[in-house]
Amino acid sequence: LEQALKLETGERERESLENKSLAQQNIELRRRLEEEQASYKRKLQAYQEGQQRQAQLVQKLQSKVLQYKKKCGEAEQQLIEKATELEQHRLS
Repeated sequence: LEQALKLETGERERESLENKSLAQQNIELRRRLEEEQASYKRKLQAYQEGQQRQAQLVQKLQSKVLQYKKKCGEAEQQLIEKATELEQHRLS
């Protein structure tokens, strides 16, 4: 009876240690999962901010292209006007 009690007690202690070990592993895995999740959230945030900056840059560059086109159009118009004036001056 004493031996059976010792075996049962030892088995309970072993199960208790196994449960504690599993609980610690579970806690560690949850912690790692939370760290990875936080890391991916930071990466996603950085990616989204980068995309937003690129979109703003593209918009800014498109605006500059339109300004340059307008300036070129105005310069061409002035050139045509001057050429016309010069041609009229030659004819007279």
